[in-house]
Parts: sequence; C-alpha cells; structure tokens
Amino acid sequence: MVTGTAEETSQDTSKAQGATPAPGTGLDENQGGAETKAEKMYPQSEVDALLGKAGQRVQAKLSAVTAERDTLKSQAENLTTEITEAKESIASLTKDIEAMSEDNQDKQAIIKLRREKQAELNAAKAERARIAEDQKEVTRHKRDQLVFTVADEFMAADGTSVDLDSFMANADKFHLSDREGLEDLAETMGLKLKGEAPNEPEKPPSPRPYSGITTGGTENYDNLKPEEKISKGLELARKKQGR
Repeated sequence: MVTGTAEETSQDTSKAQGATPAPGTGLDENQGGAETKAEKMYPQSEVDALLGKAGQRVQAKLSAVTAERDTLKSQAENLTTEITEAKESIASLTKDIEAMSEDNQDKQAIIKLRREKQAELNAAKAERARIAEDQKEVTRHKRDQLVFTVADEFMAADGTSVDLDSFMANADKFHLSDREGLEDLAETMGLKLKGEAPNEPEKPPSPRPYSGITTGGTENYDNLKPEEKISKGLELARKKQGR
C-alpha cells in the first residue's frame, strides 16, 4: 500500500536525486519544467494507433455518406419523373378545358383537377429543390471524408502526422475533390506515404564560387510563396499525367 501525500513523494524523489526543492512545490524549477514538457509528449506509435482508429471511423462515415447520396439520387430521379408526368397531365387538361364550352357540366370538374395537378407539380418541384441542396451537402461531406482518408495515408517528410488543417485548406484553395488530385497535392506538399523512410534533416548547401556559367531556362521556385509552389507542383503533376 502507498502512503503519504503526492507532495511528500515528490520531495523524497527530489532529495534522492540531489535536487533542491522549490518552496511549496517539492520540485526544482528546471525539473518541474522538464516533467511538464514530458507530459505533452506522446510516442509516435500511440499517435499512429489513434490516427488508425480515426481512419476507420472516417471510412465508416464515408460508406454511410455514399449510401445516403445514392438514396437522394434515386429520390431526385423519381421526383423528376413525377414532375414530367404532372406537366403532361396539366397540358392535356388545359387543352380539354379550352375545347369545352362554358355550359359544359364537366368543365369545372376538369378545372379543379388541373388545380390539383398544379399543386402536386409545385410540391414535387419544392421537394426536388430540397433534395438538390441535400445532395450538395452530402457531396461536400463525402469530399471532406475523402480528404481525411487520403491525408491519413500520408505523413510529413519528418515522419510526423500530416497537418490536416493545412492539407484541407490547400484542397479547398485548389478545388480538389478526387483522389488523384489529392494525392498530387500530397506529393507537391512534400508528404510521404506511410511506411516510407522519413527524410533526413536538410543541411544548408555549402557556398560555391561563381563559375560564370548560367543554367539558361531552368525555373527557380525558391522565391515563390508556399501556395504558388503548390500550384506549380500541381500543374507539373497534371502535365506529366496528361490531364
């Protein structure tokens, strides 16, 4: 059984290490800072495990969104058929009404039927418009899930996790919504597929004396802004793939 307070335990540990406890804390200031910093560190294996679980949840959501999209598409197609039939029925009833004399007993009944058909048509149009908005939302959500899925397949050049906010922002900026385009974006941002060896830290190049020889038409992207570099990279990727 463990006895004593946390403060006493900390003080004993501090004394055992030859440290001078800070007043009221039982810990040296530098030692306390190191412990605080250590608490914020997580092993990469734990981070990868959490991201793997998140990826599974994203994939499940993606399947659900795909099913919802297919359902909405079917509903929209059915409504389009109803609207077409309602329009044809209204046109036919209108011809019948115009051909009837004012004293025809059936004329008022047909006029009423046409009003009902028009109401059905208006309701079908409103429902189709609502479904169209739902389809846009589902399409956007499906695309976001795809962004998360692709990002989860990559890692930063140093082996750390991908910055999802940055990846999503660039996908939005360049209007990327398919897997091929998102993979091009990952490559252009310098990301690596998980399992590849991370890059070694870059060393500054050694200065070389000027030889008087120029490289001619070689393009230099060093002075471009990050988003301009990404745009150039995507453009080159599309040219290589003939897109």
